[in-house]
Amino acid sequence: MTAEKIKIPFALQLCLDDVAWHNGDDLRYKGQASRSGIPRYHSVEDYQVLEAIGEALDMRIVCPLCLADWDKDNILRGEVGVTHNPRGWDRASEIDMEYAEACMAEMRKSKYMDFAYHGLLHGRYDENGKLLTETEYFSMERVNGKAVYSVDAEDVRHRLDLFDKIRHSWGLDHKITTFVSPCGACGATPEQMHVISEEVARRGVRTWMNMGFAFEDAIYTSDGVVCMKKGGNFNGKSVPWDAYDFDPKYLGDFTCTDKKTLSGAFGLHWTNFLRFNPENNFEKAPAWVDYLKRQAEIFGLMLSKDATFSASQAFYAIYSTVTETDGGAVIDVSEARAKAPTWVESSFYVSIAKERAPKGVEGGSVELYEEHKDFNTYKVRFDSDRIVIK
Repeated sequence: MTAEKIKIPFALQLCLDDVAWHNGDDLRYKGQASRSGIPRYHSVEDYQVLEAIGEALDMRIVCPLCLADWDKDNILRGEVGVTHNPRGWDRASEIDMEYAEACMAEMRKSKYMDFAYHGLLHGRYDENGKLLTETEYFSMERVNGKAVYSVDAEDVRHRLDLFDKIRHSWGLDHKITTFVSPCGACGATPEQMHVISEEVARRGVRTWMNMGFAFEDAIYTSDGVVCMKKGGNFNGKSVPWDAYDFDPKYLGDFTCTDKKTLSGAFGLHWTNFLRFNPENNFEKAPAWVDYLKRQAEIFGLMLSKDATFSASQAFYAIYSTVTETDGGAVIDVSEARAKAPTWVESSFYVSIAKERAPKGVEGGSVELYEEHKDFNTYKVRFDSDRIVIK
């Protein structure tokens, strides 16, 4: 069974940054955050459309949250470095509570929005509120004209504590299992990654999705947290971070010729899935669902269920070896198991051309998971590092 007939697919996991802003306007022109980039206030429909797309795909969409706008108790007042107005911060008097409660009701009852740690005001500010950088967890200074980043454990802990205080004040008590650093991972060294991953792991995080990682492979484990590079070049096409009213028919299929950047993490932004008139959001939702389902028809890809599903499958896709045999194949998962954290399950998915349906398996069991036009995808459970598919 040749590589053209059998593949361990990557599980595409949708990650939409910058969810939960109230005002979407890019305010960098006056020294504030870039926000979501859509020039209007976000609405109930902006949350509902994510829920509808997630349900249609049977995928919990990773939604990295920005929560400063939700600070109804002025938790951030006096927090130098966190906001553009540390001493005069007064969201409590600014929030439209009827609007906020309506949006939060959608978030609290969600089954398909997988909320992730992201940021407060998506940046770092000086003592007078001047925006220094939008890399919230990384300090930045210029050395000979080059950006040099650093990270401080106490600062990371404090910002995440503030994040949790705000979300819990609204009863948004969902378990968070993913972390996404604003504006990427800043080429973090293993030591810098440890500072962050140790802290987020303590809070229950299992996956960290970002661009800008400096490690060699597409995934890397730090303190039990699987760090996943966002990859793919969409056949040379892309979506600007602030593009709303975007039609996915203009987006190429998810492709990634560089295996060092292919993990399964598929990063776009909340705004990319929205219309300028929010009541029209659902007009484009079927097109996004169709686009993503088409990706699952690509041999070597499948759709993920959630972030941990994608991370687990990535270990087997990257580190397993598939060897052709007479009439079948041998899959060796020893390296995958050695590299994977303990929470990764002893099962994975394999796609096989329809004309080569498996007749049996040694070292585990196999069952049909999904049928596609040219291939079927099977779930393999194993009790040996060497699985023989006949």
